[in-house]
Amino acid sequence: MQSGETRTRTGDTTEPDETGRVDLIADIKDGALEVLVIDHGLGFRSGPSDGLGLGLATIAAATARFSIAKRNPSGTEVWMRFELHD
Repeated sequence: MQSGETRTRTGDTTEPDETGRVDLIADIKDGALEVLVIDHGLGFRSGPSDGLGLGLATIAAATARFSIAKRNPSGTEVWMRFELHD
């Protein structure tokens, strides 16, 4: 769910005539699943969106750690860490 929400959110950052490229990288490291979503589009835009505004808060609540970073020259990177339990 989190990677889908992130993909939906980052997918909103491309121009209408662009397909945009999004990379999804996942790895299990030190007892946790780490997921990195890289949007190569324009990045987050300011102003209102069509969403409910709950997506990123939901991701933050469901993860052990979570970060968003701007990529240079453009795009957005969302990193998530989920602790794995036996």
